[in-house]
Amino acid sequence: MRITMLGGSSSGKTTYMAALHHVMGKRKSEDFHIRPPIGAVESLHKIGDWRALDFVERKYQFPFATSDTTEWLFDMYYADDQNEQLNESDVVTQFEWIDYRGADVTDYFDRSTREQLSAAEQEYEQRKLLDYLRESDGIIIFLDSILLSYYKDLDRRITYTNADCINTILRLLVNYHTEGDAKPVDILVLLSKADSDAIGDKYREDGFSLLKKLAREVLWEAVDICKKNERWTGGIIPVGAVGKSSTFTEISVEDTKDVYSIKTEIRPPIEPFNCECPLFYCVGQYLKRHRKQIKEAQLALRQKEEEIKQRQRRSNLLYWFLRLVFGERGLPKQLDRIEKGILDNYFALTEYGRYLDPMIKLAREAVDEL
Repeated sequence: MRITMLGGSSSGKTTYMAALHHVMGKRKSEDFHIRPPIGAVESLHKIGDWRALDFVERKYQFPFATSDTTEWLFDMYYADDQNEQLNESDVVTQFEWIDYRGADVTDYFDRSTREQLSAAEQEYEQRKLLDYLRESDGIIIFLDSILLSYYKDLDRRITYTNADCINTILRLLVNYHTEGDAKPVDILVLLSKADSDAIGDKYREDGFSLLKKLAREVLWEAVDICKKNERWTGGIIPVGAVGKSSTFTEISVEDTKDVYSIKTEIRPPIEPFNCECPLFYCVGQYLKRHRKQIKEAQLALRQKEEEIKQRQRRSNLLYWFLRLVFGERGLPKQLDRIEKGILDNYFALTEYGRYLDPMIKLAREAVDEL
């Protein structure tokens, strides 16, 4: 599965990966673990080093911001308490988790900066990201909860959370899909730093309802797109990478323009919250989407077989030959618009359905509709 994270610089994408590693790599979520893939891997992008994310190894310092788009590759395993020794047979699915460079989001989609680029360079960089998003199984949008709560003016919230860039990207993505390849799009808005001590209690009340309201306001175009496009779904979830009692934040005004400078320290022990939910939510959406797609393909297969039956009743030999070619339950090439890799992954996931379903249910309970 390919998941792409979008957000401006310092929005918390890399820190989120560190928290996911802490929750599901060093520990486990129920009986699910994540581990880097075994053996050498190839990528067009920088491969993330999981060891560099370890909070303890880093002496509880936040990880550095990514200077390049980074791929975090990992396998998700299932192993209960009686089977702590993981092997390849325990792999549930494989992930390509893309940390798209925040500066690229602002440089190529912000009005004030993209005007400085040539039309050709701007189009190339925009198409590169849109191609990435079109091939993704999920898009996670990062909004900085501290900035959302501190800027009181809507326009400044939109600007400093980079929501204007995100709205532009999603608007372009809608138009980028042609009639023939308009695949479903699943968006999850992740309210990062929701555990910060800098966020007032009123923003946390009623399941962070006020913070979610502010997020919907700045991402008004994303909300509108999800309402108008039945193939788009949107969710929103607050996430804390270290825990409310584990942060100490100092905020100062950087200049006369009322731009905030934020410095946060981690004070162990750390207790991340909701960090595993985006992963299981994306798995759930993936299964839901492809379950419908596969049922539609299987229905088309049955209809095609019925047509063949009616046309070829005089020639049982040809009919059974076609059945042999198509397979009793398989998907014929003429009808198969589902890649083999997707089919394999879907059926592999369904094998672990009884273990995954409770985790997916918990994730969906933590996610509100956008």
